[in-house]
Amino acid sequence: LEQGFAAEHIYGFDIDPVAVAITRRRLFERTGFDSPHIQCADFLETSLQAGQPPFDVIFTNPPWGKKLCKAQKQSYAVPFAAGNSRDTCSLFFYAALSRLHPAGYLGFLLPDAFFNVAAFTDVRDRALTLDIKALMDFGKPFPGLVTKAKGIILQNQANRSEPICCEGLTETNVRTPTSFQQNPKSILNFSCAPEAAAVIAHLYALDHLKLSDHARFGLGIVTCNNKKYCVASPQAGYLPVYKGADLQPGSLREASTFIPADFSLYHQVAPRELYQAPEKLIYRFISSRLVFHHDTSQSYFLNSVNMLVPEPDFPITGQQLCQLLNNRLMNWLFQSTFETHKVLRADLGALPIHTRYFERYDEFDEDRYLNFLGIEETESGGYRIKESGESAS
Repeated sequence: LEQGFAAEHIYGFDIDPVAVAITRRRLFERTGFDSPHIQCADFLETSLQAGQPPFDVIFTNPPWGKKLCKAQKQSYAVPFAAGNSRDTCSLFFYAALSRLHPAGYLGFLLPDAFFNVAAFTDVRDRALTLDIKALMDFGKPFPGLVTKAKGIILQNQANRSEPICCEGLTETNVRTPTSFQQNPKSILNFSCAPEAAAVIAHLYALDHLKLSDHARFGLGIVTCNNKKYCVASPQAGYLPVYKGADLQPGSLREASTFIPADFSLYHQVAPRELYQAPEKLIYRFISSRLVFHHDTSQSYFLNSVNMLVPEPDFPITGQQLCQLLNNRLMNWLFQSTFETHKVLRADLGALPIHTRYFERYDEFDEDRYLNFLGIEETESGGYRIKESGESAS
């Protein structure tokens, strides 16, 4: 109403009859119009029906993570052409597009995961085919919820490569659609400044390998009852296991937790050959930083630690890979691109591993590595592309 929309032109949908009644009453109190357009209905279901009215503007906070069975998701995903993005907020996004006039406007308040998690890649790709006007960070707007919320506003017309206004919590930047499209999984890391985005693009443009193609990944042991199975001192028939807190970059504290060696007791255990590999990399799972250790002791660990085992033909050693993953630049790249507090397999697998550095140098040195890549560190702790300098080839 404050934006000039006439009451009779405002539509609303909710499956909660109380919410519908409150909205209709408030609209009537402000305008004197008892709207029949505020309906107790499922927007997804009504959008599947023929003859539904299209809209010029759709702004909403859709349901986040509502539980739907696989068959329900399929029944919506196929007609809305949702691809593999089948969370309810993605389905609402596609449904809203199906109800939007050409050149109409759509604005969604969405969970942080929509912008950076692999499961939402298809819906981000779809959004980037359209004319995104703005991306906004609202922090944690809902009391009692730890989930962060972000917003997207777009116009239902083809992407014209126009600048996108990116409003962070502390500053506003302008990014191009291309700077997001060239990110792994089309991640919308809009808190990242244009200069940083250029460095990310530069690092991905250099010759590199990806662990998604060259490593096996495994999860730590899920006991489902740590109080029952974990003890603080060695016992007969027990194995030492490590936790995320035991890992530091390139090192591992002495184990302080022990569990029964009978793995049939536990809810989830990775294939034993991964734990027993001659060398593997283990890393903290719950972390905004990359914390890796090169393990050659066939160690076991709980699910706050995960592992990867490079393929035998990987061109560098496990120790060299560990050095690349622990370095400051790779941590900056991980944080700037994925903006997450979990080190997910899909994100690790998408990082560029510049193995050719070790074709030229036997030992890892941070400054030499930056020079090899043609970038340099700034006083603020970020990075910029060198005007002239040696880069990987």
